[in-house]
Amino acid sequence: FVYLRPYRHGGDYLVLFDRVTVVSPTFGYSNTKLLFHTLYTPTVAGTGHEVAPGETLYPGADAATITSGDGKLFLAVLLPPEHNLRRVGGRGRRSFWVFDGNYDYHWEADEPQPRPVNDYEDFPYGEWRLELEPADGDLSHNFLTVLHPAVSTTLAMPAATLITGTGVSGVHIADPRLNRVALFAADEDGHALTGTVRYAYAPTTATLNLIFDLPPGGRYTVTPWVNGQPQTTLLPEALWADDQGVLSFTLPVTGAVRVVVEPFVWQPSHWVYLPVVLRDYPSPVICEFSVPVLTATARPTVTLGAAVTVTITLTNGPLQDIGLIQYRLAISPTGVLSPSDPAPITHSYVVPAGGSDMVTFTLQAAATGQAIAWARASFEILLPPPCGPVWGYSATALTLTVTAPPTATGGHIVYRLSDDDGGHLYRLAAQAGAVPEDISAALDNLSPGTDDEFLNISPDGQWLLLSTDRFGCTGWPCLALVTSGLTATEVISANGAVL
Repeated sequence: FVYLRPYRHGGDYLVLFDRVTVVSPTFGYSNTKLLFHTLYTPTVAGTGHEVAPGETLYPGADAATITSGDGKLFLAVLLPPEHNLRRVGGRGRRSFWVFDGNYDYHWEADEPQPRPVNDYEDFPYGEWRLELEPADGDLSHNFLTVLHPAVSTTLAMPAATLITGTGVSGVHIADPRLNRVALFAADEDGHALTGTVRYAYAPTTATLNLIFDLPPGGRYTVTPWVNGQPQTTLLPEALWADDQGVLSFTLPVTGAVRVVVEPFVWQPSHWVYLPVVLRDYPSPVICEFSVPVLTATARPTVTLGAAVTVTITLTNGPLQDIGLIQYRLAISPTGVLSPSDPAPITHSYVVPAGGSDMVTFTLQAAATGQAIAWARASFEILLPPPCGPVWGYSATALTLTVTAPPTATGGHIVYRLSDDDGGHLYRLAAQAGAVPEDISAALDNLSPGTDDEFLNISPDGQWLLLSTDRFGCTGWPCLALVTSGLTATEVISANGAVL
C-alpha cells in the first residue's frame, strides 16, 4: 500500500494493491475476499439483494461510504475488473459472522459481561464488514482499492480512475490541489518491472506520478506526451528509482497525457561505420573509414554568477580527412546555465587524418543546481573516389554543478511558515536588508515535495537538516541532509532504514 499525504489542504489517500493467488478453484469466486471491517453500517453504491439475513450482495459495485460522527470514509474499487461487494453485519443477524457462525457479542447492559470494548469506544465495535470478491473463477487476481478519509459533510471523493498500461495497473486520483498517479506491476507474481512502461491519464491539474515495483536504483528516461505532442523539457534527461524501487516525478500539465518510461540507455558517442561495398563496379569496392571522437571538458563545479568555459575537441581517425564541421551545445535542464542553447560554431576548413580541432563555448552560471551539457559535432567524411563523401556525427556529454557563493559570516536564521501561508521553509542571512530564501521552492529543482516539516542548520552553515518527503521519502517525511548550496543531498538512515 501507499499513503498519499495531503497537499496544500487537499485530501489524503490510502492506495491498496493486493495480489492474491489460490491453488484450487475451491478457494476461488466468493471464497477469495478482501475484508474491510467498519464500526457503523456501510452504504454501498449500487443495487443489492439480500442473500441471507444480515448479508446483502451488490454485483459490480465500485464505491461505498462509512460515516462515523464528524468523519466519513470513502472506498473506491478498481480491481478486479469483475467483482462484487458483499455487506455483512447487523446485531442479532450476522455481526461478527465467521464461517457460518454468528459470534454476537453482549450488546445489552443486563447481558453477561465483559463486552468487547477498547480505550476509545464504550460499546462493541466492528459489527459490520464489506467483502470485496472476484466474480470469476480465475485463480489469480489483483485487488486495487482507494480509501479517502474526509469530514462527514463531504459529498463525494475526487474521481479515482483505473489506469491499465504496459506492464502496470494503477489509479489516477483527480485531487483538485494535486492529482496523483500510483502504478504497480500488473504481473500477478509481483515481478519487478522491466522494459518500457507506457500509460495514459487525463489530469485536471499538476500530477505527482509514482511508479512502484521497479528495480531499486534503476535509471530511466521519462517522456511525457501532451495532446499528442512530446514534451522534452519538463523532466531531466534521466531519473532514478529509489532504493525501494519507486520512481517519482511531477508533471505540471493538463489535457490528454501519455507517459513513456524507458530504461535509460546511453546513446553511442558516435556513429559506428561499417565498410561500404559498392557493387555497381566490375569488382566490389570496399570504402573504409575510421571514427572521429568528440570530447568535452569544463570545470565540474562553479559558483553562481561565474563564467563557464566548455572546451570541445574533435579528434579525427587515421583513415580519412574531415571537413565542414559544425559544433552544437545544449544544456539540460534549462535555467542552470545560460544560454541553454548557444549558437552553433562552424569550421569550414579540412582536418587531416589523425588531426584534431577545438572550439569553446562560454556560458554563465545562472542558477544553483546540476545540468548536463550535451555536445555534438557533425562533419563531412572526405573519402576518395569512387566512395565519395559521407556525413557523420560524434557526441558526448558532461555534468556541471553550480553552487551558491560561500556563506558570508554572520550566520543564518531558518524558519517555516504556517500551512495557511504555504508551509515553506526559509533561510535568512543574519544581516540588515537580507532577503529570505525560499528553501522549499529551491529544493523543487532537485526533487519535488509536498511536506517540509522543519529545517535546521549546522553551526558552520555548510549543511541543512530537514524533515521532508522529498528524495525518495515517498508517503511520509524522513530526515535528509542538504549542502548549503542546495546541490547535494543525503537521506539519513540507520541499519538500512530511513529515519
